[in-house]
This record gives sequence, structure tokens and C-alpha cells, in this order.
Amino acid sequence: MIKVNTIEMWESCAEKQSSAILYVGISSCEVCHAIKPKLDELLKNYPEVEVFEVDLEEIPEISGAHLVFTVPAVILFYQGKEIYRASRFIDLKELEMRLKVEVG
Repeated sequence: MIKVNTIEMWESCAEKQSSAILYVGISSCEVCHAIKPKLDELLKNYPEVEVFEVDLEEIPEISGAHLVFTVPAVILFYQGKEIYRASRFIDLKELEMRLKVEVG
């Protein structure tokens, strides 16, 4: 995962990727700490998908820009468009199905 420090960094990086995941969490979230390693493991099978991590406490404007109201949040982008979103209780099997269909 690439740690994003500013919303401008995220926007710049996202524009360059055909497939990207935005992972939004906060350091004090136990669910975030539980889901992140599982997400990392899943995404080992999809090296073409770049993953960007945002700490909502460090970049609160990401909430308004992407309508993130709860964490963790996983947003899958394909060719610059959001095609999948999950928050709080993330179904990794559903995410994997989306990755297989959309990304290959």
C-alpha cells in the first residue's frame, strides 16, 4: 500500500492508474487493523491494482471528496471511475469477485 499524505497526492496517483483501490481508515479503529492485513493478502493476487491508504484523521477532506462516512472504507476505481465501495464490514469475497470481473 502506498501511504497518501495529501488529497492532491491521491488525485495525482489515481489518474495514472487503470485500476486502483483507495483504503480509508484511522489509527484508532480496531476493524481497520483487522481488515487491512486481509486486504493486503487478497491483493497479492492482483499486482496490477495499486492500493492507496489514507488516514482519515490526517486527510479529513477525503471524506467530503469521496463521501466516506465510516471506516474502514474500500473504494475500487477502474479507469478513473468508482466501480465498487464497501465500508465498515467489508465482504472480501465480493471485492474479489469484482476484481476478477473488472480487472481480470
